[in-house]
Amino acid sequence: MDPLILMVIILVLVGIVVGFANGFFGVGGCFLMVPAMHFLFVSMGVPADLAIKLAFGTNMLVVAPTAFFGAWRYRKEIKEAFPTKRALVLTLGAAVGGAIGSSFALLTPGQFLRILFGVFCIIGAYRFMTAKPKPIQVLPEEFSRKQYFLSGVAGGGVAHYLGIGGGLVYLLILNWYLSIPIHLSVAVSLATMTVSSAIGATVFGALGSLFPHSSLIFIGGFSINTMLTLHILYNLGFTYVYQLYFLSRLGIIPDFVNMFLMNPFPPFTIGYVNLLAFVSLAVTSIPFSMLGAWASVRVSPKKLSILLAITYIYVGLKLMGVFSYFGLPI
Repeated sequence: MDPLILMVIILVLVGIVVGFANGFFGVGGCFLMVPAMHFLFVSMGVPADLAIKLAFGTNMLVVAPTAFFGAWRYRKEIKEAFPTKRALVLTLGAAVGGAIGSSFALLTPGQFLRILFGVFCIIGAYRFMTAKPKPIQVLPEEFSRKQYFLSGVAGGGVAHYLGIGGGLVYLLILNWYLSIPIHLSVAVSLATMTVSSAIGATVFGALGSLFPHSSLIFIGGFSINTMLTLHILYNLGFTYVYQLYFLSRLGIIPDFVNMFLMNPFPPFTIGYVNLLAFVSLAVTSIPFSMLGAWASVRVSPKKLSILLAITYIYVGLKLMGVFSYFGLPI
């Protein structure tokens, strides 16, 4: 079977689980999307370090519409309880933080991001296992716009530095630091992810597009610009490389340089976002996100907290490589 067709089939199925988890837990589903896309991109010959950044960028693009429809459904279910003003202030801060975090993420080795994210998830699991959930109607009386804005900046910055939609981060901030009840935390998390993920995906796509794909050499997972490579070779004594390069660009001789360059990006890629993977995931994740939101409000706060803790533990151990270390196929 053609690798692209296989990728579409797998991601359509992953989108079902991702969408439901998005609406039910208020998380972006990165714990499924990122590993799935990373595996598929690597199997197509994409270097591992590039594959994880492609997975992160595409993941954020999928999260934006999926979270929007999940938040819309949640707003419809809980009606007057939805803290609209608080959500707007937090979202504004998350948008700023998301742009900053995404920019720094592109400069960080992918493997480090995975381990850091895994550790963060284990900390989150402990929080949800030990917290005492509040009823959905109980909101703190205090509402400091500065506090919510700065919380959004911090949450968006951390989330998009880690290359995720942000729900796993926002839930902790909302429920732990801002004392928002768990169901309302899920709802506000979805609303916040809609904007911050869209901005994060834009940054990944735009910054990645600043460097033409054909001008990258990948060695050991790290990208090196063609002209920099030629300059290094020139200083090592290979003085003819510049002449050959420019003669090939003028069409006087065969394209010498690009014969030795890799174009490791899969088809339909813009910057660090793959549009084919985005469409494949979004087609099922959006409707199932609304279904997940409908189901979430019908679960008790305590049970929802326990389910969130289990989710965090699995994601953390998975990305830290614990399951792989013990040879467990999960």
